[in-house]
Amino acid sequence: TSEASITVLGCLPEDWLQPYHAVRSPYFIHPDEGSMKGSTTAFVALVDALVDSKKILLSRLIRSSSSSPQLVALLPQKECLYDDDDEEEDEKDKAVGFHAITLPFADDLREVKLDRVPDPPNDSVVDAMLAVVNSMTVGRDFIREVSNPVLQKQYAILQAIALGGSYDEEEGAIELAPPEEWAQLKGRVDTLESLLPEATTTAAKRKAGAGAASGGTAKKSKTVQDDSSLDWAEIGKSKTVEKQTVPVLKAFLKSHDYPVGGKKADLVARAYEALTAFGVL
Repeated sequence: TSEASITVLGCLPEDWLQPYHAVRSPYFIHPDEGSMKGSTTAFVALVDALVDSKKILLSRLIRSSSSSPQLVALLPQKECLYDDDDEEEDEKDKAVGFHAITLPFADDLREVKLDRVPDPPNDSVVDAMLAVVNSMTVGRDFIREVSNPVLQKQYAILQAIALGGSYDEEEGAIELAPPEEWAQLKGRVDTLESLLPEATTTAAKRKAGAGAASGGTAKKSKTVQDDSSLDWAEIGKSKTVEKQTVPVLKAFLKSHDYPVGGKKADLVARAYEALTAFGVL
């Protein structure tokens, strides 16, 4: 095993680096004056020289003694500090350092062979797609309004416990859904689809026609079955409803228009209620 280190293999023009070169999220490397006095000065001088010459460093990176060597491109970044009263709201403070972008090895590269190169879209299709993209544009602060649904669920459960209530997973679900304003997209998407080649919608039409080919849409029957094809009549008679998992219970109740909120005990009780209503019990 080798010790953690960075070995410079050479310099490349910065325009050599392409977005598709990155095989995973980059690391950020910054100077550590505490480990080696004077290293910050040399580090900053190297960054400045590379930025001025528009070059990057091709290097071998070993993150720790237990890590495998990685081929990386070190993209330099100068320090940029902005005052709070700066007019440029988008500008953020940037630390001096290198973005270590992991590159693929020769063994990782594959040549993709295409059967044919698709015809480029005409101007009308591009304009229609541009209208769709413009409609989807959100504000710069949009990400600040998106809460982590996992954390929000945890907070809701803690609040329910503190207040002596129960948490309804269906009602409390938080979805990462597009803004309501995107409803206006439908007309523009329809326009775009009308301009696309007919082959583009072949798969969708085939999928939609599958039901008709098999004799039309099957009517929903009120039988003691669900999507899992379990024999619920036998399950009810053998009193093994409690042994079913929560997803199975919810699927059964939902297929018969019963509520699916609450704990497992509530789901089991509703399942027995449904089976009784069907005359099984």
